Amino acid sequence: MEQLSVLKFFKHVLVAIVSALLGWALWRISGSWIYALLTALSCAGVFSWLFYYYESWALDLVHLQEKTEQLSNALHEANLKTSERNEMLASKINELTTLRRITLAMSSTIELDAVLEVILEAVTQQLKYDGAQFYLYDSESKELRLYKTMGNVEGAPDIKGFARCLKDKKPMILAGQNKHSAGLPVLAKDEVIGMLIVSHDPLKAPLTETDIRTLSTYTYQAGMAVENARLYQTEKHFHEELARQVEIAKGKLLEAQKKLIQNERMAAMGEAAAVVAHEIKNPLGSIRASAQLMIYGIEPGDKRHRYVQLLLQEINRLDGVANSLLDYAKPLRVRPEKFNVHDALREVLEMTRAQVEEKKIDVVTEFNAVKQEIEADVDQLKQVVINVVQNAFNFMGNRTEKRLKISTRNIENSLQIDIEDTGEGIPPDVLPHIFEPFYTTRARGTGLGLAICHRLMAAHHGSIEARTQPGAGATFVLTFPERYIPGSEAQPG
Repeated sequence: MEQLSVLKFFKHVLVAIVSALLGWALWRISGSWIYALLTALSCAGVFSWLFYYYESWALDLVHLQEKTEQLSNALHEANLKTSERNEMLASKINELTTLRRITLAMSSTIELDAVLEVILEAVTQQLKYDGAQFYLYDSESKELRLYKTMGNVEGAPDIKGFARCLKDKKPMILAGQNKHSAGLPVLAKDEVIGMLIVSHDPLKAPLTETDIRTLSTYTYQAGMAVENARLYQTEKHFHEELARQVEIAKGKLLEAQKKLIQNERMAAMGEAAAVVAHEIKNPLGSIRASAQLMIYGIEPGDKRHRYVQLLLQEINRLDGVANSLLDYAKPLRVRPEKFNVHDALREVLEMTRAQVEEKKIDVVTEFNAVKQEIEADVDQLKQVVINVVQNAFNFMGNRTEKRLKISTRNIENSLQIDIEDTGEGIPPDVLPHIFEPFYTTRARGTGLGLAICHRLMAAHHGSIEARTQPGAGATFVLTFPERYIPGSEAQPG
């Protein structure tokens, strides 16, 4: 508009000058000042009309230019708003895409690591944060521990700086000189189960509440992932424990069934053995008395004297077998008392000294048990040890190295006795049957020695087991509880 005002001023000046010059020229030529004045006025009118037309055109041009500028400004503002909206839409699309990836990861796998990998990757790559740390609640230490990191976390604060965040269960921003960090609690059922800490260079862009709202979406997904993973682990452990307990119960049931069948079988065999032994002993006594009378009337040099002696030896052996059958068949009566196991073992070794010296056996003792006293039937313990030792003597008869080792030690609330020999060992096919009555590999054995040992140990709620390597000897392990359990007397078998 200022340009139009200047233009109008110069227009009037120019019209006046041109009209004056034209009038002066006509006056000089015609000599008539009236003609010159009329002509000058006519020219001034023409010039004024021309300048008015030009002025209108110029004014329209200026208005058009102003409208053009206004339209250009409006288009520029529209472009800016469109760009902002495009950026916002792109950010939302990116965010929704990431959330979809997280949802797919959560639906396709229950593994917590895989879901957290997607979340931290989205935070550092899509949201352009420098680094991210994920803390997870540890049920054992009852505190949050660093579980996973991604990106550059150097210089970022640890979880101690976000104590208020954990207490209030609300996000928190820490503005440092070189790092801006935000801590967001991960909640499940309104309980803090973790925390996400992101760090960012403030020169790039400071953290804002908008960033917090976006990150809260990810922590919500992380909370669901952690809760799902924990529920899965709980259910998995429950099923595993249930399966384990079922297997244990099945094993115990099968073992109990096996023992029940074996006990019934052994009880029946014991009763039968008692009847047989009783029926054998009566005529055996008469045979022994007759043989003893016969030998008195025969000279020692007579062959019949030697035959009668062999008869008496076999009678005594059969009498021993009958006594063993009766001992196995009769109910046990445990008379518990407190005694020193080492003293009892020394008495057993003293009783077997003659055999040890005769067979030239090297005896080694390692009494390592600190608690040496137990509550048990001392005579029955000695009987078990004697039977096992006698068994070892028999199997070391032809060996070059003859060594018997007896050691003790405490195991929890029990005392263990190991009896180790350097005999021939026990074949693998024989080992499962050695505690069965009447099972023997010796030509003159009754098969009752170890069966009686097993029965006596069961009466004390203890155990006896054999460990062996064929050709390298055997070790019998006797385990006695420190205190006797009443009501544990065993019947035959």
